[in-house]
Amino acid sequence: MKKLLLLVCLLGLALPCRAHFTFGEMGLKELRLGLTHLQSASLVRESRLEAPWPSNIVLAEDIERFGWETLANILEYQPSFFLIQTSMHTEISLRGVYPRNTANLLFLEDGFRLNTPGFERFYPKHQYPLEEISRVEIIRGSGTSLYGDASFSGVISIKKATRLPSPEVSLLVGNHDTKGIYGRGALGDLVASVKYFDRNGEDRSLASSYDYALVKTPGKDYLSCYPRNYFWGLRYQKENLLLLFERFRYQTRNNRGIFGQILEKRDKFWLDPKLKLLQTLVGAKYGFHLGPFSWVIKGYFSRSEDERDFITGTQREYPHLPPFNLAVKYHTERWGSEILGHLHFQKGLFLLGGKIERNTYMPVKARYKLQPYAFPYSSKIPHPEGTFEYSSKQEENWALFALLKYQLTDWLLLNLGARYDHFEAFEDEISPRLAFIFRLRSDLSLVFSYAHAFQTSPYIFRIMREKHGKGDLSSEKNDQLNLSLRYQNKDRLYLALTGFYQHLENLVKREPPSYIMFSNTGQWSEAGLEFEGRYESPLFVGFLNYAWYEVLDDEPRSLVYGNRISGIPKWILKGGASFKVFSQPEIYLSPLFRYYGRTRFEGCWCPPVFLADLNLLYKRKNVSANLKIENLFDKGYKRAGTVGPYPQPGRTIWLKVRFFPGAF
Repeated sequence: MKKLLLLVCLLGLALPCRAHFTFGEMGLKELRLGLTHLQSASLVRESRLEAPWPSNIVLAEDIERFGWETLANILEYQPSFFLIQTSMHTEISLRGVYPRNTANLLFLEDGFRLNTPGFERFYPKHQYPLEEISRVEIIRGSGTSLYGDASFSGVISIKKATRLPSPEVSLLVGNHDTKGIYGRGALGDLVASVKYFDRNGEDRSLASSYDYALVKTPGKDYLSCYPRNYFWGLRYQKENLLLLFERFRYQTRNNRGIFGQILEKRDKFWLDPKLKLLQTLVGAKYGFHLGPFSWVIKGYFSRSEDERDFITGTQREYPHLPPFNLAVKYHTERWGSEILGHLHFQKGLFLLGGKIERNTYMPVKARYKLQPYAFPYSSKIPHPEGTFEYSSKQEENWALFALLKYQLTDWLLLNLGARYDHFEAFEDEISPRLAFIFRLRSDLSLVFSYAHAFQTSPYIFRIMREKHGKGDLSSEKNDQLNLSLRYQNKDRLYLALTGFYQHLENLVKREPPSYIMFSNTGQWSEAGLEFEGRYESPLFVGFLNYAWYEVLDDEPRSLVYGNRISGIPKWILKGGASFKVFSQPEIYLSPLFRYYGRTRFEGCWCPPVFLADLNLLYKRKNVSANLKIENLFDKGYKRAGTVGPYPQPGRTIWLKVRFFPGAF
């Protein structure tokens, strides 16, 4: 009961407040937020100057002008984000924290969680269409006090447009055997859409090594290979009711083992390494007015079917590991409901919400086979091939959360909140947040914020430790401090300078020497600095951002080397500009760049990386076309990864044409 004390106190603060609110603020109608306001940082419409965490807003126009085809493309141009190519997929780092084995970012679509049950992962690649997006709100700070443990270091909130130019058909072609198609149509308020994307990837000769500075065995690698990815969905939205059904298939293949080594033909006698994820999301949301509160109630069902085929090692590079071919299948389901209420009063607002959820983990099935040339292990392993299965399990959890925004003076605003999470398989957690917003002028603010975040470990990691007689994994922890100075000149100019500090502990990583077990690491602290600027005019849109960090202290096994985090460049500079060259028809030229400083990896250094993209947009009322060149200069850079380092994919060129038949 003591853990609920803070929530009770917050509720008590709201009781004497006189209600005065507009129901439309809580409804599902599209809000014209533009670049000056957002909703995801506090679950209520607020100015960027008043948001407790640093944030970025990407509009549909930005996506079109800069030629961003995936959510990953969007994120890699945001401050403190760094994308890491692994042997299977692309990981996303924010402020030095990346999901070595667990999640760190929460992806939301109109409030519904896109992260898969169990692993809490979402791959923001070609299976997710951007054509229907109205805006993306990117929160660089823990959202645990509102959203729970999946939002360990940040929140990516996607808002779909309520009014779309329908129907639409788009075609995409490019090098590396790239092809894609997207279509959308409507029947009244019901919208149906479908997307298909296929890329065989770049077949390039590369050095093959866990540490490329030591081993130079040549081999072939498939870079950026995404075969047969698709999406289809139905969406009904009217007034304060939203119904949706979505089905994703994400698939990637590669020519590397789980530890990064290039595979030879003899290594793949049974299977090719690949990752396939089928995901289903069903959701319903309804807004209504009851008593002094306006409410939104939400129900959802999510199912993921995850299949992974991988090779543990080769005798050539990993003589201490049995070289297995391993195929694993696991299915998970999530049922849940949430309720959220707002009470607006003269000097602020009070928010109260709750969630109840059930996760079902189907039996984990795996098949393994020792590679036939691995004779040294044949006598040591009694069963060189076989199957094993982990039993199914159900786990329930529930949560209560509250938030108070209160105007203490004309120039000082308080943002105070907490969330209490009860888990069947873990200790209960409470996640507080505190922010003071100083309005120095109408266009200038100084924001100080603190948050405590936690993250539970996936079921499959826990059951593996249990089967091998290991103890439970502890929850990962993150304590964050932010101090941000922000300037907003209407929709034209936005500037922000943010200093941050975070203390991390118990992050999960693979445990040597077997690398099939998982354990908690030590702890470390880091401080950093972020600058971001954006300017917009009728003829020009430009942005520039810079991020830097320094590790202050660390303990053994903390994935830190000196004052650097393994695999993460110490500083990053990014920018882009979009010029309106002609008005009739509209033609935009948009160059972009990223510069990553030198990166430390286990046993080696990776050199600095400069990458440039170029997008040309042709736009008329009924048709638009994007010609995009990614990695324009193609220097063949190598970048550090979770088990890499891995190379940056080579120059990629694609053309996308969008048709709007209803506009003819």
